[in-house]
Amino acid sequence: MSAHSFGETIAQFVSKIGHSLSGNAEYRWLQEQGPDTLEALAHDVGLSVNDLEEAMHADPVSQERVAKMMAQFGLNDAAIREFSPVTERDITRLCSRCENKSRCDHELADGTAAQHAHEFCLNADSFAECCTNRDAAVARQ
Repeated sequence: MSAHSFGETIAQFVSKIGHSLSGNAEYRWLQEQGPDTLEALAHDVGLSVNDLEEAMHADPVSQERVAKMMAQFGLNDAAIREFSPVTERDITRLCSRCENKSRCDHELADGTAAQHAHEFCLNADSFAECCTNRDAAVARQ
């Protein structure tokens, strides 16, 4: 995959089909075109067919939720790329599968998400490890 973030890749995909991913109409349309079309489109945006299908069914707010959570941990996309053993795409994927979205939204709104993430967030360990790696790198300088 290119240097684009997962969110940018999905934005490119949305641009290509000219619709939002909020419904399944686009997915049905793609399925009607046959597997070759789905494979070609996935290739165009740098995803596997499985990743593309998963993205089409993902929570459309997950990328925004991930960005807010990273900010509360004092992280950004660059820090994730440099100091995390997982990718932003993996983080977003876990977020989209989470069953604690309402708790997350509440904690994010209250500014307490980073403090309580270990209680509800599937990505809490990844964010904490990224912070630890970042802090260690700063200490070595």
